[in-house]
Amino acid sequence: MISGRYPKNYRLRKSSQFQSLSRNSNVFYGEVLFVVWKTNSLTHARLGITVTKKFGDAHIRNRFKRLVREAFRTSRVKNFAVDIHVKPKGKMEDLPLYEQVAKDFATLHTKLGS
Repeated sequence: MISGRYPKNYRLRKSSQFQSLSRNSNVFYGEVLFVVWKTNSLTHARLGITVTKKFGDAHIRNRFKRLVREAFRTSRVKNFAVDIHVKPKGKMEDLPLYEQVAKDFATLHTKLGS
């Protein structure tokens, strides 16, 4: 992955890609993230993020997406050939900290490695 960027080939962009994840996929409940993942035929991971309006105003939703993208970029999960769909776990009063999101990606990495 190009350092500091989030190129299109590392994203889930089409609804058909998100729908294929809903069939025969694995689920991971982290501290602040709900993650659905499934292996793909590529050599790298792809990330999709969904945040509904229930989560908060636009600036809160965008901040959450930036946190998730940065945690994904710096984690070792991106080295696996998986499609990952991330949602916030429940409705939160405060935004999760970067450390909480990174911890969930680290836990997901151990699940993918086993």
